Amino acid sequence: MIKEYYSIKNDSACELVIQKSRFICECFKVESEKEALERLAAVKKKYSDATHHCYAYSVGLDTVYKRHSDDGEPSGTAGMPILSVIENNGLRGVIAVVTRYFGGVKLGAGGLVRAYSKACSEAVAAAEKIKMALSATGEIIIDYNFFNPVERFIRNSGDTVILSTDYGENIIVNVVTHAAWEDVEKEVLNICSGAASLKKTGEIFYAW
Repeated sequence: MIKEYYSIKNDSACELVIQKSRFICECFKVESEKEALERLAAVKKKYSDATHHCYAYSVGLDTVYKRHSDDGEPSGTAGMPILSVIENNGLRGVIAVVTRYFGGVKLGAGGLVRAYSKACSEAVAAAEKIKMALSATGEIIIDYNFFNPVERFIRNSGDTVILSTDYGENIIVNVVTHAAWEDVEKEVLNICSGAASLKKTGEIFYAW
């Protein structure tokens, strides 16, 4: 199983006008092919009067699914250039859709490749690239007296984040960490002089 991959932090969009044609690229972070196709359908509905809706996506972790479409543009001039931008940035879990309103001036194969590549590149840059790393999740159960020093340790660690805090008879702090769980456990037990209970609950991909 892979340990990390890159995706985008935010959905984004950009618009270019090249030789009177409008190129609108929208990038979305997606978790599956189903979600990618839903995003594509929404863009097609939003710009239902456009000439072309060219796209590419890359989804999946151990098994990566990649698809692209020229949607009526000359073969290889739209979908593949979009996919190349996604791949060159090392992205997964992303779909980019470039909508074109034809302006009456033919761009030629080279011009189309440059236009679709540039539109996708600008949208990806606006979305911000982030690293998703396989990280441990867990519970830290402590007495109220130890909450402040434990919270301070987590806040200053740089590799552990509090996801939620439950207040009851004791405090249950739910965390995600990019550090070894055993190291977090050792540090918290040291802070609490052994009076803490810790349990690793699973693993998720988390943006660091």
